[in-house]
Amino acid sequence: RLRRHMDLQVLETKVLDLISAGEPLAKIYALITSAVDRMLPGTRSSIVLIKSSFMKLASAPGFPPEFGATVDGMPVGEQFGSCGAAAARKSPVIVTDVFTDPIWAIHHDVATRFDIRACWSVPVLGSAGDVRAAFGMYYKHVQAPADDELVFVERIVQFLRVAIERTEQHDQLKRSEERFRLVARVTSDVVWECDLKTDRIWYSEGLRTLFGHDPATDANLQTASGSAIYIHPDDLDRVVIHMQEALADKQFWQVKYRYKRKDGRYAHVVNQAYLVRDANQRPVRLIGSVKDVTEQTFLEEQLQRFQRLEAVGQMTGGLAHDFNNSLTVVLGSAERLQDEIPEDSPLRHHVDMILKAAMHGA
Repeated sequence: RLRRHMDLQVLETKVLDLISAGEPLAKIYALITSAVDRMLPGTRSSIVLIKSSFMKLASAPGFPPEFGATVDGMPVGEQFGSCGAAAARKSPVIVTDVFTDPIWAIHHDVATRFDIRACWSVPVLGSAGDVRAAFGMYYKHVQAPADDELVFVERIVQFLRVAIERTEQHDQLKRSEERFRLVARVTSDVVWECDLKTDRIWYSEGLRTLFGHDPATDANLQTASGSAIYIHPDDLDRVVIHMQEALADKQFWQVKYRYKRKDGRYAHVVNQAYLVRDANQRPVRLIGSVKDVTEQTFLEEQLQRFQRLEAVGQMTGGLAHDFNNSLTVVLGSAERLQDEIPEDSPLRHHVDMILKAAMHGA
């Protein structure tokens, strides 16, 4: 028992090492079944995966390849052997004699062909209570498990549960990271990710393409605080305030500012980010993108200038029209006076001056 306990500890360490190294599940399954067969002489172990209520053999080193062809595609259910029944019941199934137990009634030919007389199976349940796999132990003779053997099997099932769930989580994370990197590579914007605990920041290739900065050689771009050196000094305080407000109570933030290029010129950029929080709602990461809007900003400023000029034009056009109406009255009245006042009258000079001034105004 002491030897078995020590072997289990060694096996657990090896399984965890393989999980941490990102090794495929097939390698972990083979390690577990081979170790069990070695630790329990006379035992042939197997791992059967449960996919959409059907079984698929993952590892059974003590059986020939034909055994997998027999198990693969077999449905989960009471009449489909120990593993099928254990998966259906979500509880251990101990069959001490396959030729007398009803769950093996239609599989006597399989038992004979592969020399199976006893089979114990324990389901591997996921964290959500779903059946992920079944761990089976086969014997060539009628055999019932001792108490310590049941404890042993439960330990093995725990290894399997951890291996399946952690490996799947690791694979999902790798796929997510790969998608993130691919999106960052194909987008024309700068994609970035910041660890708020360490202040470390990562930039996509777009930073070098758009602004000329290379994060691999620029020490300032290794941290978020160091990266702030390229923000225009007149905009920096406003950007910091936006960031502090976002960390306090927001999940998304956006800010526009001027960003210094490698050649010293400033670009107008829009920086927006999504804030990732932990289970306690503490901010832990920022994932965002920087978009160069220099040309768009220039066009907007040009449009605003054109709109101002248009407004001035409309205003002065209206003023000129109104002023011209007033001058028309002045000119008309002055011309009538000119017709009525004799040329030798001292008032004629004043009328002529009125006409001249009105014509000049027009």
